[in-house]
Amino acid sequence: MSSVTLKAGIKTTNRDVVGINTMSDSSPPESSSSSSKTHCFDSVGLYGMILISEYLVQLCCTIINRFDVDRIVNNLAKKSANAQAAGDCEKGTRDTSTSGLLNPDCEVSIAVVGYREDEQAWRHCLRSLQTQTLRPKCVIGVVDGDEKPDLSMARAFVNEFESLNASLIHLPILLPEHYLVGRYQLSHEAALSLARQAVVQQVLEWDAKRNISSLKKAVYFSQPHGHKRTAMFTAFAMNLYALRTWDAIFTTDSDTPIKNDGLDEMLALLRSAPDIGGVTADVKIWNRAESLLARMCSARYWFAFNIERACQSLWRCVGCLSGPISMYRASSLEVFLGPWNLQTFGGKVTTFGDDRHLTNQLLGHGLKTRCAHRTWCDSESPTSFVLWVAQQTRWIKSFFRETFWFPASFSVLAVLISWDLWLLLFSCYGFIYFFGLLPSKIYALFTMNQTGWGTSARSSSERKRGQAVFGNPLCFLIGAFALVPSALLYWNPSNSLGGLKATIGGLFGGKKQAPDTSTRSSDTMIKTPPAMSVKDMTDAVETLPKPATAS
Repeated sequence: MSSVTLKAGIKTTNRDVVGINTMSDSSPPESSSSSSKTHCFDSVGLYGMILISEYLVQLCCTIINRFDVDRIVNNLAKKSANAQAAGDCEKGTRDTSTSGLLNPDCEVSIAVVGYREDEQAWRHCLRSLQTQTLRPKCVIGVVDGDEKPDLSMARAFVNEFESLNASLIHLPILLPEHYLVGRYQLSHEAALSLARQAVVQQVLEWDAKRNISSLKKAVYFSQPHGHKRTAMFTAFAMNLYALRTWDAIFTTDSDTPIKNDGLDEMLALLRSAPDIGGVTADVKIWNRAESLLARMCSARYWFAFNIERACQSLWRCVGCLSGPISMYRASSLEVFLGPWNLQTFGGKVTTFGDDRHLTNQLLGHGLKTRCAHRTWCDSESPTSFVLWVAQQTRWIKSFFRETFWFPASFSVLAVLISWDLWLLLFSCYGFIYFFGLLPSKIYALFTMNQTGWGTSARSSSERKRGQAVFGNPLCFLIGAFALVPSALLYWNPSNSLGGLKATIGGLFGGKKQAPDTSTRSSDTMIKTPPAMSVKDMTDAVETLPKPATAS
């Protein structure tokens, strides 16, 4: 019997070769199918399968949440329609002003703040607030500034709400400073209580002099320049203590138009359970056609709100109630208004990230948060890469700040459950991640062409050689030109490179300006000039009364 040599160098008979071919030709189709499945799994990998499974679970939760929100709104619509029909039968007339509303008997006030906003965008926002199907109790606008450039927003507000006799009131002080004076002189709880009483008393005194509570439709306040959170605090305090809004307070940005059913739809979801403290809705990008970057941001927004936040909404734990469109239960907001205003990081008062910390305060007090997909607002996206980076840097700062706080709370919980004190180290993992893993990603990006094992050798001879993390000069460049400026900019609230030189100079022996330790006298703090027209405010802007200081 002749023999043939296979490529592998193994001798076999022709019969064996024929047998092999026969077996190969007659192999069942299931083997190829099984092989393809194996290759498919190998190409995706275990981690890929986990990611796909997570996305599928997230998608299922999103769909269930949409059905749940629709069920809540539809049930409330039926109840409202039946109640209105019964009321119309008793009165003998049909009330068309509340026809079709989900919450005809509820009061919602609006808080909209801004700082030197584009006039066209500002007017567009105000007009959308006037077309709401659920009429707000009052629209309170606050501009963070009292100088000439800030008056354009005041003129636009009074002009847009002219039919409602909108009033313009100037506040000579920043109302949140009542919380900042002497906060450490007493226990924290006592200081918060006294500060709240001071804020309420201040608002009531202003109300007694200017009769703010009688201005039921639209009021515009100007105040000394602080930041967005101080303006929001003023709007919240006026809504709670002067106008006495106890159902809900809706917040939006000065450049954001709102869908006409926004108030009614969000209030329906807020009232669906007593433990829901806040609700947000979808955010769309109106200028998505202006650039490819804006189009990509629009796609990212859709995924963030319609998938991620919708999934979180099913479990009543939306991580961030978006600043452009959010609604808070007034009684819940009043509880943590002071702690939210007092947030500091690195020894400095926080300015950005107000919406994320408001949400964390809600969740920290045991309240729930949800997202409504049935209504939305239109927001603007940066169209250039530089503006987009500046926006993302501001958002990521607040994300980092809240992330450093988040693992700390979980570390304490883990210790209470397992009684293992070493678990407290989990709160430090965020530092290792952001300053260790992220730089390694940058390093990996520039060294993808390097060859070798890539893993650390474990033999005794190799271990004696040691390993250097910063052996490559590129690591030093990453640290010098990426991490250090980023860290300095992180601590600089202005978020600009202009003050970087001064910051570095201060770190290396530069003289620091002595802080202003003066405090405002209580007699001056309650003195408020009368409400004035835009023309009067324009003429008197150079001589606006400033509060006196006492050493």
